[in-house]
Amino acid sequence: MKNSLLNGDEVHENGGCDDDDVVLGVDGGTTSTVCVCMPLLPLISSQNLPNPLPILARAVAGSSNHNSVGESASKDTLEKVMSEALSKSGSNWSAVRAVCLGVSGVNHPTDQDRIIHWLRDIFPSHVKLYVHNDALAALASGTMGKLHGCVLIAGTGSISYGFSKDGREARAAGAGPVLGDWGRLHSRKSSCIHSFSCLSIPLVAWDKVCLLFECGDLGIQRVGLFNKALLGKWLRRFEGSRSWNLLFRHGPQDWEAATVYSFFEFIYSSMPRGEGDDQLLWRFTTSGVFDVHSFYKLLFGPHTDAIPWECIWCTKMPKRVSIFLWIAANDGILTIDNLVKRVGSAEVSQLFFLYLEKLVWKASFNHLAYGLDMFNVVSLAGIGYGIAAQALTAVVRAHDGRGPQTALTDCILKALSLSSPDELIGWTYADPSWARIAALVPDVVSCAESGDQIAHKILADAVQELALSVKAVVQRLSLCGADGNGSFPVVMVGGVLEANKSWDIGKEVINCIQRHYPGAYPVRPEVEPAVGAALLAWNFLMKESERHHNS
Repeated sequence: MKNSLLNGDEVHENGGCDDDDVVLGVDGGTTSTVCVCMPLLPLISSQNLPNPLPILARAVAGSSNHNSVGESASKDTLEKVMSEALSKSGSNWSAVRAVCLGVSGVNHPTDQDRIIHWLRDIFPSHVKLYVHNDALAALASGTMGKLHGCVLIAGTGSISYGFSKDGREARAAGAGPVLGDWGRLHSRKSSCIHSFSCLSIPLVAWDKVCLLFECGDLGIQRVGLFNKALLGKWLRRFEGSRSWNLLFRHGPQDWEAATVYSFFEFIYSSMPRGEGDDQLLWRFTTSGVFDVHSFYKLLFGPHTDAIPWECIWCTKMPKRVSIFLWIAANDGILTIDNLVKRVGSAEVSQLFFLYLEKLVWKASFNHLAYGLDMFNVVSLAGIGYGIAAQALTAVVRAHDGRGPQTALTDCILKALSLSSPDELIGWTYADPSWARIAALVPDVVSCAESGDQIAHKILADAVQELALSVKAVVQRLSLCGADGNGSFPVVMVGGVLEANKSWDIGKEVINCIQRHYPGAYPVRPEVEPAVGAALLAWNFLMKESERHHNS
């Protein structure tokens, strides 16, 4: 196949193309990366694709999100997974005609250019390369390679991504835990869902707000100036005293105040003494530089009593080193996995008592509740994560009397093999990873199905947020047409949207969307996103061939 794909001389009698011609589709995620190798299909309509699709090979590798693993590891993963797929299919790099990659973390043209630059070191110049966000591959898995409609991905996190027929694209949510996958500020005290029209509220630049009254504006003073003035006041007032002003407001849990006071007294009881010219030397390495390995040897060796108490809080020592030394010296080893690797002892589990049981982190339920409420104030970190975090908050509030009793308490404690809500503190902060928290979503759904009102409200709020993200994409791309009744697919992807429960989140989201856009219809993919990416590669190649043929 040396010229256009529309050249009939190059299509075999069996309807296929040259045996060596293949396309690659890649679905690159934060957890894993999948590559599918497909033969280059003859010129047929996307509505008449063969069933089943001819998949030559499939390969799986690790994460290819450069934000998670770095650029070098991301590049290696992409090259490895494509090489493995080609090897399994009996093909090689020269047989590839087009590659479409849907990669998590590709959110800007510079991200696309970076990956295309990597691929140009692998593929010849005639190979067509297409790089997009992984949501595009998910959309194509539902539309079988056509770029039109919206995809809603709701798993640990959430994102809505859409394409219009004229090639415009838009997204909503998917910004991660700090910027909030739920797409707006969400206060625990106010659960009402803002109208979609709130997206059109104009914002005023800070420089505009700070202009003088004489200029016709608000005349608000810059916050930065107030901050500097306040810092200056503090420095003048507390100059020469301790760096921390110990003022505590006693509340219902004031039994902790004495413990915290004693902690600060302990810190200031021994002033650090440097050795030499304003420096601190670690005597247990030849270089005099602290490292974790030597400290573990010291902990489990015959010189355990040599912990340098008086030097731990030396101001010249990096904070993380000081904190590590002090915690370890108080028998609080925070990283059991690293400890097992370094010590290799089966008895390590007996030594693993989180510092939560120690002086500062021995906290009341108010601490846990405060930490979880912060997720609500800053907007929850993803739909699965957000549902589970609100459920944990509800359990804590029910336990300490600030909220109503809920079936979530018994359900979550049973799922986590915990005997009391008190143990939620250690469980939550031991590993607050998104996926670990989000794994509690099925338990929330079960409670909602059994009639628990708290769980029902959590899921209802999640439905509104998911629908809001889809509405944002639909409005920006005018997918519904000028009259608002145009037809478009909403591809439903992700564990949260699985239709295997009586409380069907995906169905509720579609119902909410259809109240505004009756032409929206749900699509649940029959192929995986990597296959969708391969179909996109084929589709892009066909369109380019058509343009070349018509020119």
